Amino acid sequence: FPSHDTPALSQPTNYSESTPAKTQNFDGPTLYQLLIGEMALNRQDFSTALAAYMAATQATQNPQIAAKATDIAIFVGRPKVALSAAEIWAKQSPQDMEAQAITALLCINQHQNVNSVPYLARLQNGDAKQSMGYFQVLYEQLNVPADQTFFIEALTQLNKAEPRQLGAALALSNIYLMREDPASALNISSMALKENIPDETLYILHSESLRLLHHEADAAAFMEQAIAQNPTMVDLRLYQVEALLAEKKEDKARDQLHALQNIENLPSPTLLQAMQLSFDSGWLPETEFFLHQLDHDPAYTGMVSYFFGRIAEMKQSPPGSIVTGK
Repeated sequence: FPSHDTPALSQPTNYSESTPAKTQNFDGPTLYQLLIGEMALNRQDFSTALAAYMAATQATQNPQIAAKATDIAIFVGRPKVALSAAEIWAKQSPQDMEAQAITALLCINQHQNVNSVPYLARLQNGDAKQSMGYFQVLYEQLNVPADQTFFIEALTQLNKAEPRQLGAALALSNIYLMREDPASALNISSMALKENIPDETLYILHSESLRLLHHEADAAAFMEQAIAQNPTMVDLRLYQVEALLAEKKEDKARDQLHALQNIENLPSPTLLQAMQLSFDSGWLPETEFFLHQLDHDPAYTGMVSYFFGRIAEMKQSPPGSIVTGK
């Protein structure tokens, strides 16, 4: 079903070309430590750089400096030092979801599972889609089954404590689907639906769970109702197109694409997916419509030209001589 962008936890910086931490009105000793740290990074003297940045972090409690100290410590393989810096970063920037996620992950990786809970709770308080993304990334970083079990239980408790914050529920449902446990996924999504909070991802996860449990009719009825009640939720229609095509219900799938054509100002990723579904199905009028809409975005100029070229070939060739699809 339609994928959602997920955040990526910061990858360790390539310190062959260091970027200085943003400076503010720091005192002389702090500026000296930052200068030492940057000079050491330029020489790739990571031990000296880390010591300098940690000294500046402890002295200032500045989240930007702490974030860079965390990054350096991770880069050089010093997880305990990284956690020390990350805790300051997360404390001083409670709204910074990346800070909370990295600190939680460092806690779990160092067998301090209980200490990760406050940071996970702060993630839960963010935007549902963004929270889900961070929870998903964290789960995928956990390789030890016991840590995965802890993480699922932690999200379960967060979901029970704050059921109207959907991030944990969305992540749990998706994690259970990844684990090929659609019954548990359905249980989570069913409870979340009782909160009556409109959410595209929740509707898709619920429908997908039903389909995987072979309740196709229930899944179709549920999605039809969700679309009727939320006609501008375009991801629902894209999901339904894919589901209907999988069930060989081409006419109904095409109707959903026609409904998308009547929605103004669709984002480029939506237009691209709708175009690809149309093209793969051999529906050239719909393909051309979405290509013309997509042509307004310069980032897709090359792709638009390619598909218009493919369409021209198809129109000039005998039926069946050119195969659509990826």
